[in-house]
Amino acid sequence: TGDIYSRGSWGAGFASNYNKRYRSNGNVELRYTELKTGSEETLDLSKDQVYKLYWKHIQDNKAHPNSRFSADVNIYKNNQLDINSSSQEFLTNTFKSNINFNYNFPNSPFRITLNGSHSVSNANSAEVILPQATLNMDRIYPFKRKSKVGKDKLYDKIGLTYTTNFMNKITAHPDSLFGPKALSEMRNGIKHDFRLNTNTKVLKVASLEPYVNYSEFWEFEQLNQEFSTSENGVVKDTIGGFGRFGKVSGGANLTTKIYGMYLYKRGPVKALRHVITPSVGVNLTPNYEGSSYIREYQRDSMGSTGTYTLYDNGVYGRPNTGKETGTVSFNLMNNFEMKVRNKKDTTEEDATKKIKLVDQLNFGTTYDLFADSLNWNNIAIRTSTTLFNFFRIQYTSALDPYALRKDSSGVAYRVNKFEFSENGILGRFVTHSLGVNFRLSNKKQIAKKKKAIDEMKKSLNTYAVLPWSLSVGYNYNYARPNFDVSKNITQAIIFTGDVQLTDNWKFEGQLNYDLVAEDIAYTRFSIFRDLNCWEARISVVPKGRQQNYNFAINLKPSMFKDLKIERKRNYYDF
Repeated sequence: TGDIYSRGSWGAGFASNYNKRYRSNGNVELRYTELKTGSEETLDLSKDQVYKLYWKHIQDNKAHPNSRFSADVNIYKNNQLDINSSSQEFLTNTFKSNINFNYNFPNSPFRITLNGSHSVSNANSAEVILPQATLNMDRIYPFKRKSKVGKDKLYDKIGLTYTTNFMNKITAHPDSLFGPKALSEMRNGIKHDFRLNTNTKVLKVASLEPYVNYSEFWEFEQLNQEFSTSENGVVKDTIGGFGRFGKVSGGANLTTKIYGMYLYKRGPVKALRHVITPSVGVNLTPNYEGSSYIREYQRDSMGSTGTYTLYDNGVYGRPNTGKETGTVSFNLMNNFEMKVRNKKDTTEEDATKKIKLVDQLNFGTTYDLFADSLNWNNIAIRTSTTLFNFFRIQYTSALDPYALRKDSSGVAYRVNKFEFSENGILGRFVTHSLGVNFRLSNKKQIAKKKKAIDEMKKSLNTYAVLPWSLSVGYNYNYARPNFDVSKNITQAIIFTGDVQLTDNWKFEGQLNYDLVAEDIAYTRFSIFRDLNCWEARISVVPKGRQQNYNFAINLKPSMFKDLKIERKRNYYDF
């Protein structure tokens, strides 16, 4: 397809579906548009390039027993300027692409994955990882006895997993991603991960899992950083050469389950069940101070010094440089369920059904073993539940257990005293997040009146009962780390719904309302008309950067979708 406009804008596109039976199927779409706005006479001429590359490929499961190839490519530029963008595309800030090949080696624990990916997080930053190769070894038991006698010993259950990963990464502006400068700053490396772990029962009621993790990093570039008197600043230089560093950690996790049941002798409620899952975990890392890859450098002309590592620019992140660390994590998971008499089941007198009262109610925090003060982290609270099979509620918050004080200048800071001892409360809420979603419709009512509606369709009368559905979502976020900072509150409500006006007419809409700004955010609605072999639709976005309307009458079959009459106006026209 192609477009050409009187003021010099133009565009071209290509789209196709393909399907090879028992092998693979997919679809591909390419589109490029050059948009010109303003004019040379008024000196406000500007050009914008819009392009889209979409490719989805799925391999049939019967094509090959040990290998699989798939692709999901979404490459956009200036998607918000494209009138054909869907609401999901317009509201998405990050676009990701992935091409993947997997091969499982027969009769072995090894499998290999080859991968290429591309992501754009904003208009100025893009990342390409090509290639990325990963070799995985499924868990093996190197110490397991070949001839088992009696029960399993602890060493019989020691498992070893191994993964090696090679990555080549390019990060640059989307327009210069494969330019000389971006290619010269390409980074690559190899990472090896080993994990040894086992599990055993403690007092027959708890499960203990000790583990040791080791990661080995191979880098092919090193960083040199020093102060330059001629430039009066720090100069960084990259030097080619092989280098390595490692990270090790170890610990253990202990968990169990506690069941509580309360039975009712009378009434519709038969029982209440409460499941508690407490867990404690310990994680330790050694002291990395004095490692050979740590360097000291001069930071300024005054002679102050700092430290850096040879692998600060490593593709897998910065090496560990600090003292030993140790954390103890505490988590308490709760689940509440209720059994009630099932009135619909008349076959058995004692038939019951299970109802979830609270899907999860979790409390968690960590304790720093080596900190000299403020050892406890914030207490995280998370809960979710579904009421009446459609009302979904999710809530998270963070509780700071330490009190606040103000210094001589009036700046607030945390002190090593608990809020409970200072103010008699467990802690101070620093964040809240609440999400409420539900969906309403009259499907059941329509089902009951199906016969009447079928009779109505034969007449010229309109529907007495219109089929409709409405989804409502509410999001609330609150943050206030201390009393020197003003509250940061965001609230939004989202409505999405449709109404089947007649057998051939349908209305669809989406409304986002910002309760804090007291203004309508992204909103879109459309009216659809079924014309048997044809269809008609008018879509409107009344305000914002995506402001547009689009009216079209087209043939239904996808192969004839370009046979249409269309009228549209977008943001530039307004």
